[in-house]
Amino acid sequence: MSAQHSHPAAGFQEGLGMLTRRVYFHMVRGAGRLLQPLEVTVEQYIVLALLAEEAGLTQQELVKRCASDPRTMGKMLDALGAKGWTKRVHHRTDRRAWQIVLSAKGRRVEQQMERALIPLRAQPARILGAAKLQAFKKMLALLGEELDPAKWLFSEASPRKSPRPTKPSKPTPP
Repeated sequence: MSAQHSHPAAGFQEGLGMLTRRVYFHMVRGAGRLLQPLEVTVEQYIVLALLAEEAGLTQQELVKRCASDPRTMGKMLDALGAKGWTKRVHHRTDRRAWQIVLSAKGRRVEQQMERALIPLRAQPARILGAAKLQAFKKMLALLGEELDPAKWLFSEASPRKSPRPTKPSKPTPP
């Protein structure tokens, strides 16, 4: 196909969603390869890195920050606990909740993962330069915050407010 008659999907492929998806895919794939010798998945790394940064997060907080779901996170925490990398401790103020913390072994493994990912983390700065990378990260953070559908799609101020989906009601018998 000539440049004049470009593919109709070209606009879609160059859209923000597809471009960020492509970057995300390459970052995750690269991280997976670098973490493979440590026998850890990218998803496990994300949980461990969050816990290294902020000890004592609850399972619910991890679900939100990892954009996961409770069942998947529960299985993940069980697997990390079985490896001896995390521990559940009683929440300081909520008797019903548990906080997740890294064990000493988990902290050592997380540090190994951080070192393994240095080559991947260097690539964006190499490609964009440090200043452009910082500006890009700020823009992504803003978009990540402001594009939350709860913020604009379902708000009272939204001109295109859509009702939240509800379960259909069961018909009452005659």
